[in-house]
Amino acid sequence: MKPALFFFFWLFTISTLTAQLPNTEVWLFSYRMENANDLTIYHPRLLTWENRGGYNNQPHFINNEVYITRSFGNNQTDIVSYNLSKNTKSRVTNSSLSEYSPTLHPDKKHFSVVRVEENNDQRLWLMPLDRSDQGEVVAPEITNVGYHCWLNKNEVALFLVDESSGHEIVIYNTSSKTKKSIATNVGRTMKRMPNGDLLFIRKGNYGKWFFKRYMMANNRSATMGEIPEGSEDFDVLPDGDIIQIRKDGIFVYRTGSDRGWKKIGTIPAFLRGKITRVATDDRRLALVVNKS
Repeated sequence: MKPALFFFFWLFTISTLTAQLPNTEVWLFSYRMENANDLTIYHPRLLTWENRGGYNNQPHFINNEVYITRSFGNNQTDIVSYNLSKNTKSRVTNSSLSEYSPTLHPDKKHFSVVRVEENNDQRLWLMPLDRSDQGEVVAPEITNVGYHCWLNKNEVALFLVDESSGHEIVIYNTSSKTKKSIATNVGRTMKRMPNGDLLFIRKGNYGKWFFKRYMMANNRSATMGEIPEGSEDFDVLPDGDIIQIRKDGIFVYRTGSDRGWKKIGTIPAFLRGKITRVATDDRRLALVVNKS
């Protein structure tokens, strides 16, 4: 087992260093907002039925497809695409290395992944959606990338794994080849707000966790609100509100004038307490379910 993958086990599963990749599934739902405080999910569909008992994680909507990190034996992972209109599946990456965290690039022509290389470095790679070439490494000097989030065509937020002094978020500029530190002691989820700002979680003292917003226009961070400890995964809806799945339902944090958490929906009983990640587009939810 590759030593660098231990970092991913901790980040993905918060488990012991001897753990294997967990048994996870990805479920797809349609959703609709009945009103501002009532979200209904329907049409459940198990996307990863052919890999039941394996590792299926980090769903990301790209056009009308869902890109997913999937295991292919011996803890090696590749990226698989599920075409939602054609109901077909294709293997996007196919190498002896492991790729994680597929993410659409702002140019809409590329996607990026975190790749665990042969020497155990964890680097960010950029690849064409049309698979016309094998892609290229981004920020080759940074070898401890855990997660990432594109803010614009030239700037990407990187979650840097650091067990000793605390995980760090930096913003890397692909044009100037420079980086600047944004925060330490952070959660693994980073999301771009509709206006281009970066949303992340800062883990404070005494079990206090907070939503932080890094404002690109003035290079400053502001606290948006508190979040329950342990609620590390979220997504941003098209209107800028923040969505989370917790044990007892679907919650939204309003980012406008009426700020605060509201429970706006429920999830099927057989999934309650098992959901570890959520990804959205304007009409669908992809949920990662821990079966371990």
